[in-house]
Amino acid sequence: METGPRPWTMREMKLLGMMNDYELARRLRRPKHQVWPQRVAFKIAPFKPAPQSRKWEPSEIKLLGTMRDAVLAAKLGRTEQAVKLYRARLHVPAFDSPCRRWTAEEDALLGTMRDEEVGRRTGRPFSGVLQRRLHKHIPLAVRQKRLWSPVEDKLMGIAPDAEIAARLQRSIKSVQGRRQELRRPPFGKKFPRPWSEKEDASLGTMPDKNLARKIHRAVNAVRVRRLMKHIRPFGSKRHFWTAEDDRLLGTRPDDQVALLIGATVKAVAHRRSGLHRAICPQQVQKKRPWTLHEDSLVRSLSPSMMRGASFSAPARPSILVRRRVLGIRNIIRHKWTPPIKTPFSTSATTMKSPRNWAEHSVLWKIVAPA
Repeated sequence: METGPRPWTMREMKLLGMMNDYELARRLRRPKHQVWPQRVAFKIAPFKPAPQSRKWEPSEIKLLGTMRDAVLAAKLGRTEQAVKLYRARLHVPAFDSPCRRWTAEEDALLGTMRDEEVGRRTGRPFSGVLQRRLHKHIPLAVRQKRLWSPVEDKLMGIAPDAEIAARLQRSIKSVQGRRQELRRPPFGKKFPRPWSEKEDASLGTMPDKNLARKIHRAVNAVRVRRLMKHIRPFGSKRHFWTAEDDRLLGTRPDDQVALLIGATVKAVAHRRSGLHRAICPQQVQKKRPWTLHEDSLVRSLSPSMMRGASFSAPARPSILVRRRVLGIRNIIRHKWTPPIKTPFSTSATTMKSPRNWAEHSVLWKIVAPA
């Protein structure tokens, strides 16, 4: 839970103005932004008052921008930061600065011609002209980008893009975009050969590797084309699911659906569960209840013997669960007799009886007190 700031005590109030605000904040273990407002609220002078600023004379103002700020600061007896801030306040450009201010004649050219032409006439970069025009909210009265002529379109793809861009005085990106718009391959490259109807009809009739060798195409190109056409590979044992196959799921048992469509029972069950289809009611098997004879066997035999016994019901619950339902403990401890309990010096190996007593139980009985 957050609490408010710590209240000021009289002892702390007496220290205001006796030292620097940062030093007092450190000693009082307070944030720096709490000491200064408290001192100003009670009109307490700072420990070291700031020197009074000297007013700028008209003769000093005339010298701004005529020399470097550091040289002028040393000449006027001021700091370089003070000279720089006052010059920026009066919007006076720095001495020998590469940035030139825009004149009224240069602003009049904005929007009347393309930005590249304005930059060429004024000696400014294109980015500077564009930024100035957008800052002034001046619309462009002429088209910024040149239209492509039929003569320029004929040059696309007959030479490298860089060479054509230099010849047409355009950027390489614009040449590449125009060439791709015209669907022309780069210089020195050709577009892949289109697929014919005869080649499409042969897809899936033989392995992709053999078909690629026959029609003189890459194996990956044949495979991609076959997948695009939704054609099964030649001799594949994998089942490709269709809309008709999906409609059969859940209407019949999984084994019958697998025989109809030629898939495995596991694949049918996985597909049905993936589509969130309910299982067929004919497939649900009702569990046969336990008989009195089986319950008597569960009570008489040990769990290890019951695991090895054979029963007719294949989907019966585990025998240990059935013993728990009948209230029989699954862990059977051996009842120690007095003759075996007395010889504590006998080793555990010699004390093991024909009843397969666990060795750890014998050791526990030996160590346990009487």
